[in-house]
Amino acid sequence: MLGLFTKFGWYLKQHWISYTSAAICLTLANICAILPPQIIGRGLDYLSAGTLTSERLWGLVGLLIAIIVIGYIVAFIWSYLFSLNGHRLERDLKKRYFSHIIRMEGPFFQRFNVGDLMLRATVDLRSVSVATSDGVFMFLESTVYLGMIILFMVISVDWRLTLAAIVPLLFISVSSTFLGKKIHTVYTKAQAEMSQLNTVLLESVKGVRVVRAYVQENKDIERLSEQAATVRDFNVEVAKIDACFEPVINGLFGLSYAIAIGYGALLVFAQQITIGELVAFNLYIGMLGWPLYAIGGMINLLQRGNASYDRFMEVLNTPAVVLDSDAAKAVQTFEELSFEQYTFAYEPTLEPVLKDINFTIKKGQTVGFVGKTGGGRTTIIRQLLREYPLGSGQIYLNGEPLSFYKTDDIRHLVSYVPQEHVLFTKNIRENVRLGNPMATDEQVDQALIDADFSKDIRHLSDGLETLVGEDGVMLSGGQKQRLAIARAFVAKREILVLDDSLSAVDGKTEATIIEHLIEARKNKTTIIIAHRLSAVKHADQIFVMEDGKIIEHGTHEQLMDLNGWYTEQFNNQNFNE
Repeated sequence: MLGLFTKFGWYLKQHWISYTSAAICLTLANICAILPPQIIGRGLDYLSAGTLTSERLWGLVGLLIAIIVIGYIVAFIWSYLFSLNGHRLERDLKKRYFSHIIRMEGPFFQRFNVGDLMLRATVDLRSVSVATSDGVFMFLESTVYLGMIILFMVISVDWRLTLAAIVPLLFISVSSTFLGKKIHTVYTKAQAEMSQLNTVLLESVKGVRVVRAYVQENKDIERLSEQAATVRDFNVEVAKIDACFEPVINGLFGLSYAIAIGYGALLVFAQQITIGELVAFNLYIGMLGWPLYAIGGMINLLQRGNASYDRFMEVLNTPAVVLDSDAAKAVQTFEELSFEQYTFAYEPTLEPVLKDINFTIKKGQTVGFVGKTGGGRTTIIRQLLREYPLGSGQIYLNGEPLSFYKTDDIRHLVSYVPQEHVLFTKNIRENVRLGNPMATDEQVDQALIDADFSKDIRHLSDGLETLVGEDGVMLSGGQKQRLAIARAFVAKREILVLDDSLSAVDGKTEATIIEHLIEARKNKTTIIIAHRLSAVKHADQIFVMEDGKIIEHGTHEQLMDLNGWYTEQFNNQNFNE
């Protein structure tokens, strides 16, 4: 139960002043809450003894009012501080979380899907925040407040009566510990199923057009319903366990009340305590209700927060597989890239997707990679960008091993237009400026011209201010590709990689973009991965890949003379056109 506090020891130490201030104010508030029964008991004793004067009455009333006002002020302060600390922790953990996942590579996203990562960053993190604010408050409330009430019962009334009344309450700890462990186990399973539901829902929303196209709406609804039912069943199980807390506490609390009244009455008849003390004692018994209920709420919150924190930290504790060495150097220019006897497999047990790759690309060259689907062309770019651990053989950048340089610096050399064109829910201008946030309006306009997108602007409702929607839903496939290319153009980096980025445009548009590309990329390096050979016909070098190997290499003319795969494919494409 206290495991979560141990895990958050670093945060408690960091904000110890705030937590200490909140604890002091909570203690003062508890004292203010405990004093009224004493005042009421004192008034009843005055009344029964016939010594209650108007001065004493108004003095007692004034004292009650003062205690209430002070209690309100300190209660506001501790409530604010606990809430502030919880939200501050949530902010800090979100920052750490997003900073971590944004730097992770391919293997990480193979292990954690998007829906799961979203749930951990929202629902799980919120559970942690509530546990460290409301949970900490309930912990202090159920220990400090409870202890102070019992202390006042012993000092101001009778220790024998107090001991007899609290014996049943000792069993609350045992039952709460047992139920808390069950909540932790079941809640962890419920959150795992909720992650799966998030994934299924995300796939359904993103793939709604495909679902409709294949008339699979009913099956998709059934799939979602089955997963939602599984989540419901686990959450119902959590609710069942949670529902056990209140009856257990009520039963034991009622037994304690009965002992207090029965045994207390005997002590009054024996003249060992006064009627006023018995009334005050029973008021204290009534005040025990909140801290006892708080124990159940605290255990529930802390166990949920503990389970959520473990799920959250599972992501943060997943190490990056691509790490720079302490001796890694900065690199700001590009001169040459070489692959020498390079072999790579995504998993050690899988067949290599790159086999004995050898080639050299020099600054200013335009290079094309063509071949059958699955030949390993995109994997070469992933190795350059260090999205996966390096394989066997060697990759040299400017004559040094790729691992000699800092990964971020290598990536700053490259403008990459991937096969999946990622657009954000921003307008046209903002999407282009992602490539270079400092780009001027003239540079943005020129990039759009080079990507042959400027002709589309006049057909958009708000021109460059047009929102493209989530994933560019407002644009066609060809428009998405060209907007992504414009983003890469405006970045003006040493290496431009177009990974099958002209597949959704017609031949005339492709020819226009290639013409602009040649002009805009003079003395800079361009790598084009394509299926249409017309996109690489102008390249200085063309590599033909099949099953992870380079089977042909040369210029367009040289490859045509070989009468191999390239020649056959080029003739087929020209014939079809």
